[in-house]
Amino acid sequence: FRNLLLTNHGERLLLADFGCNLKPLAFELQSEGGITAALRRVKIATEKFMPFINLLTFEPLKIENTDSSIAKLGARITYSVPSANIDEQAIEVVLYAVA
Repeated sequence: FRNLLLTNHGERLLLADFGCNLKPLAFELQSEGGITAALRRVKIATEKFMPFINLLTFEPLKIENTDSSIAKLGARITYSVPSANIDEQAIEVVLYAVA
């Protein structure tokens, strides 16, 4: 699941659409539209490549950033995997993008 979240489209050989493609949203995540787009991308990629994962919550993280040329995208995602008896796990993802 971590690899799915951190992979952008075109980075995986023979699976050009694998990943959530979150890096292009790094500068937009502070806005409501960016949060909605990130949530939609995570949901679509998870349903396609890991349908056994149930997404529970998606929370954008507030990350202090003193350098305006580097965007920090952060999110905390909670999920469960019923087929493996895994209940409510959380993963935090932080991506950096340079302008």
